[in-house]
Amino acid sequence: MPAPKSVDPTASLAALLGARIRRLRRAKGWSQTELAA
Repeated sequence: MPAPKSVDPTASLAALLGARIRRLRRAKGWSQTELAA
């Protein structure tokens, strides 16, 4: 059985923040295209 992979806390934090921002953005009905314009 392979050893468990070590988790980089910065990568996990970035993924966590990205998911939260995405959820809030979708709740507002905003798309990435609209925000980039």
